[in-house]
Amino acid sequence: KLVQIRNLSGQTLNGLPSNIGQEILTDKTSAFTNTLTNEGKYQTFVVGDKKYLMGFTAKADRTTADDIPSDITDIYQYAFYGCSSLTSVSLGNSVTSIGRYAFSGCSGLSEVTFENTSYSWYVSTSSTATSGTTIDINVPSTNATNLKDTYDNCYWFRGEPIA
Repeated sequence: KLVQIRNLSGQTLNGLPSNIGQEILTDKTSAFTNTLTNEGKYQTFVVGDKKYLMGFTAKADRTTADDIPSDITDIYQYAFYGCSSLTSVSLGNSVTSIGRYAFSGCSGLSEVTFENTSYSWYVSTSSTATSGTTIDINVPSTNATNLKDTYDNCYWFRGEPIA
């Protein structure tokens, strides 16, 4: 069972500092073996074959997110929450989901580019949805509006390849 922990500044969970101000995952069904890792300007977390982007590191340039590690599969909810200076994001081919509120409060965000446009994307208010409202991801400015405003309370999922 996955449990979400949010804003436990200064506390630790099984040795992991949780003062990052973002939500983190921990698997409560087994011994805690995963760690939050700094990769350049990003914090990542691995659970099984999923690699989550959790947010920026403390010293990161917070205006662009165009160098997200290529093996990130999921942008975790609240990952960039409140980063008002963030202006552009490029999401790589391996990204298959985006958590709700991942870009909420990013008032300066004007472009979000999906590098892989050969798949459909859909949004849902359920984190376990297998279908939802289909989203056109071909216009970076529209993507930014959808992620930070229109569908910020939704989970985003990559769907089937576009024929």
